[in-house]
Amino acid sequence: MEPLRVSILARDPLADEGIASYLRNSPVMRVLPPAARGESDVCVVIDNDVNAATWRRVEYTAKQAANPAMRMVLIADAVPAHQLQRARRWGVVSVLQRSTAVREQVLAAVFAARTCGLPRQAGSTPAHLEQPTVRLDFAPCTALTRREIHVVRLLADGLSTAEIAQQLNFSERTIRNTVSALLNRLHLRNRTHAVAYALRQGVL
Repeated sequence: MEPLRVSILARDPLADEGIASYLRNSPVMRVLPPAARGESDVCVVIDNDVNAATWRRVEYTAKQAANPAMRMVLIADAVPAHQLQRARRWGVVSVLQRSTAVREQVLAAVFAARTCGLPRQAGSTPAHLEQPTVRLDFAPCTALTRREIHVVRLLADGLSTAEIAQQLNFSERTIRNTVSALLNRLHLRNRTHAVAYALRQGVL
């Protein structure tokens, strides 16, 4: 699978470098330089207070994008509820609260953004952009595949690899590969960490 092309749009150089370090350490993502931002699959927008200047930058980036399917993940301290529709219009599909977002949330949001967004200017507001608070909600968007969700749910029930393979009618090797891919992609330490992550995202 080709690496996910990701760019960063931030006024704060420290925030830019901090998020970039998260993304560069992921084997499934490639951080593009600012000059190639329009070619990215996902653009991560970072700001303190979302204001008119923020939306001008977002709008300009969306309009100049060479990739019409580019989506955006917004990381900010506050997003007024009445501006969420405006966010959706320019391809923002996920919002994270800057003060509480952790690495695994950022990685999961970026990974999920490629497939969970609606086309710009079309459809209704996604469920996770309807609330005035800026906590990310992965329903119906999730960074986990259907198979991974099934496996993690059975891990949470205490089943072994062999038992999961038997229940899902897969080989044990397939189950081990599924768990390994999940841990590597989201930078999770072990199976217990994967279950905890799934709990926080509302998958379990």
